[in-house]
Amino acid sequence: REAGVAVRTVGIELRSQIEGDKTAIYRQGGRDYDVRVRARPDQRDLATSFNSISVPNVNNQLVPLRMIAKAKQDRSPSEILRENRAKYVQISADINPTGPGLGRAMAEIGEMAKQMNPPTGVEVTFVGQAERFQELVTNIAVSLGLGIFFIYLILVSLYESFITPFTIMLVIPLAACGAFIALFIAQRGLDLYSMIGCVTLMGLATKNSILIVDYTEHQRKAGKGRVEALVEAGRVRLRPILMTSFAMIAGMVPVAIGLNEASRPRKGLGIAIIGGTVSSTVLTLVVIPAAFLFIDRFEHWFRKHFNRYVRGVGPDGHVIDQSGAPTNGHGEKSDAASKGASLAHSPDHSPDHSS
Repeated sequence: REAGVAVRTVGIELRSQIEGDKTAIYRQGGRDYDVRVRARPDQRDLATSFNSISVPNVNNQLVPLRMIAKAKQDRSPSEILRENRAKYVQISADINPTGPGLGRAMAEIGEMAKQMNPPTGVEVTFVGQAERFQELVTNIAVSLGLGIFFIYLILVSLYESFITPFTIMLVIPLAACGAFIALFIAQRGLDLYSMIGCVTLMGLATKNSILIVDYTEHQRKAGKGRVEALVEAGRVRLRPILMTSFAMIAGMVPVAIGLNEASRPRKGLGIAIIGGTVSSTVLTLVVIPAAFLFIDRFEHWFRKHFNRYVRGVGPDGHVIDQSGAPTNGHGEKSDAASKGASLAHSPDHSPDHSS
């Protein structure tokens, strides 16, 4: 203090002499090189040059270092990082472009941390891009759940049924299976872009199912049976389904190929969409008609029993009283029920008259 030299100033001065300061950037051939100024190699040994080193004070006057400090050889970290008043050591690394991806790397690092068995009070956490990736996985899961929920609500309002939308949404897991298989074949991990592709697949996959189910419902209203309506829907809607699917696949091919370095991280998006589109298109034409038959039969059975035992309405729309006879909705028996009751109480023959 008497010399007017701060400890921080001494540290900066010694670091500048040994490590150097980046004073400029030299560019050549499209690459940048840092220009670092520091002492010569024979002047960087503090053990031999300690007595000849001077540091500036607050008045910019040089003060010999030996007057304010003593030389002692020891080991210490070059920098001490703190977060929430706790020391931490940061390990940084880049992701191999041809590797399994950030998600697999984080999983392997987590397994290595468990095997190391760190002492009490020491924990391994991810920061930077890895931390954001963990938050992204949670947000993507929430987005998938909300997307499925809102798709279901829209389909319920469209078809006025709580059961029919399950036929359409059955294609979502089929599309997801195709996306995961395509990523596995292409040796791509589940990264940001591939997860975005899985979210996009929900709308693309349900489109094909809507085309088949909607046309089937129109044909049934026209008086056709289940099987006949499904066959007609498959025949008429096959061409639109194939055309839209091929157009989507063709549009995603350049993204999946990754023609340059800037587009290679987005290859997972194209691969996931192409795989999910292929699987959903093929399986939609097979699985959705078969599932529609079973789900429609279940819906018919459920409506019949629900109306009879919960609402008290018969198949012909008449309200059924406690005795099981249909009424006209005002508590009075219908004409058919009244006639049946009068016939049941009337004598089988008229009384005999003697002459």
